[in-house]
Amino acid sequence: PDSLAMPAVITQFFPELSVYGLSLQKGAIGGVLSLEGGYYDSREDRKGTDPFTPNSETRFLMGYQRQVIEDFTVGVQYSSEYMHKYSEYKKYLVPGFPKDPVYKQLASLRLTYFLMNQNLRFSWFSFYGITDRDYLLNPEVKYNFTDNVWGSLGANIFGGRKNTTQFGSLDKNDNMYVQVRYEL
Repeated sequence: PDSLAMPAVITQFFPELSVYGLSLQKGAIGGVLSLEGGYYDSREDRKGTDPFTPNSETRFLMGYQRQVIEDFTVGVQYSSEYMHKYSEYKKYLVPGFPKDPVYKQLASLRLTYFLMNQNLRFSWFSFYGITDRDYLLNPEVKYNFTDNVWGSLGANIFGGRKNTTQFGSLDKNDNMYVQVRYEL
């Protein structure tokens, strides 16, 4: 019938992008400190007026990793993204599309503990979206049976606001996995 409209179709494309940045890493406070910065130059829409082309961004990452006790390592990271031409982005945003924030912040935590001559590894990796208040949790246990055969058991657990955040939109995709691998 005439009253039914065809659903909108969105075609993804990959606009031209140039990235300029720097990375520094140095021993500090008994561990390793990492700093990275970058400018993502959206060459096809430097004015920020095309709602289907991402605006240019400045990104920053800071990380720190340290072995706290023998065979136990803790790593933390903080990253932020700043969207340029945000007023233009808001002005040209397609009605009904979710609005991205001008600043986006994300933190991660990695814990790694080895036992049994480093043949058994317990690990925890998690992302927390500070801006979006969403998360990804990834616990894993890995065992090296031989130098060539190992197996692991883990899970991916997502949470946050449904359908509006990076990890929250994956909330129904929680999963467990078992992996066995032979390597030469």
